[in-house]
Amino acid sequence: MPDGRNPRASRRHDLAALIAPRETDNERHTRGARRKRETRDRMLDAAFGLVTQKGMDCVTINEITEAADVGFGSFYNHFESKEGIFVALVEWLSEEFANALDRLSGDLSDPAEVIAVCVRHTLMRAYREPVWGQLLIREGFSSRALSRGLGLRLLRDSERGISERRFV
Repeated sequence: MPDGRNPRASRRHDLAALIAPRETDNERHTRGARRKRETRDRMLDAAFGLVTQKGMDCVTINEITEAADVGFGSFYNHFESKEGIFVALVEWLSEEFANALDRLSGDLSDPAEVIAVCVRHTLMRAYREPVWGQLLIREGFSSRALSRGLGLRLLRDSERGISERRFV
């Protein structure tokens, strides 16, 4: 060893230098992304709770951040405005419900039955949760909402029913 270095120790050090930063960066990124997602979800959950109590027009950003237990400035890290959180809230609720409908109808083979089950459960939820139903009526039928979540699933199931000649 002319340079006085231990080649075995050097290889371990080089390997650690190659691996450790990636692991640390991934952990930090994952933890940061998770915290950001959790903060956003807390604000969405708080906004939904407040909307059910007071209606959309009466909820303030300060009330949302207080209920979510986050700093006021954090709101603007996730949403551009009060309207922005309500758009995100509708998308969040729609996607969550669309996933639940997929789980409910996943074992059904008849596209007409899939649509019937999904419509029935949608109406039942709107009846049980009037604020959710109002959000669905207000925002759920917009072109933006129909191009995501429930709208995409309805399109998928309708196209399947048409292609299987279940709907003529």
